[in-house]
Amino acid sequence: MAVTAIVAAFGWRAGFFAAGAVGFLWLAVWWAVFDRPERVRWLTERERNKILSERDGEVAPALVPQEGSSLRRLLGLQPVWGLFLTQGCMVYGGYMLLTWLPTYLQQAKGLSLLNAGFVSAVPFGSAAIVSIILGRVGDLRLTRADVHSGRRRSMIALMLLGPATMLLVPYLDSLWPIVLVLSIAASIGWTASALNFALVTDLVRNPADIGKVTSITVLGGNLFGIMGPIVTGYVIALTGSFNATFGVAGILALLGAVCTLTLTRQPIEAQFPAARPSVQPV
Repeated sequence: MAVTAIVAAFGWRAGFFAAGAVGFLWLAVWWAVFDRPERVRWLTERERNKILSERDGEVAPALVPQEGSSLRRLLGLQPVWGLFLTQGCMVYGGYMLLTWLPTYLQQAKGLSLLNAGFVSAVPFGSAAIVSIILGRVGDLRLTRADVHSGRRRSMIALMLLGPATMLLVPYLDSLWPIVLVLSIAASIGWTASALNFALVTDLVRNPADIGKVTSITVLGGNLFGIMGPIVTGYVIALTGSFNATFGVAGILALLGAVCTLTLTRQPIEAQFPAARPSVQPV
């Protein structure tokens, strides 16, 4: 929203300077606030002691680390592909909105550049708030047994019905009903994305595999996300309308719900047996 106002007032080059300056401001905050746990003042003693006790891979004897699974083995597991495809199907629509929503509002709804920027900020602003609330509600409803068995997948599938509401956009004429639908799609879609990463830790039985499986999940989201703006451009060129682009995003969200319900039903077991802590003779 702020960048749009800057572009409208000073031109597109100023928008890039403003967006880049945010990174330098964040860097200054990072340097001022973050430090080694021994030196920061904002950590509680409990958090500080936990970090120091487990730093450099040192953990309690009951949690002796296992050897990580090979990447080839993980790529051969159905639940890993379920996480990959689910993330991709839900992220596609988010990237599409991020890159094409202002253009849609200008060309299809006749908004000015400034107004299109302000309206485009509504779905993403609402998503920043609603996704936190929904994530918290989801955590409160899940028991330890639910988490261990991967039942978070049902909540993810339910949340993916949110992005699927983009299928309604072509049938709406008024601007604010469209913005409401897109706000629902963005808010609930972002929640589903966060829950999918939580599902990684629910399913992976070997902590040494969590990083690899998370990376594969991120790869799925980014690959589909990269395709979002490109496919959208081709769809608009072929059809002469934005309507089909919302249809593609909505259908992919429904496919993501199917993927998480059918492909992530089994845990991701460790490739190698857990090491037993050595017992010292008395």
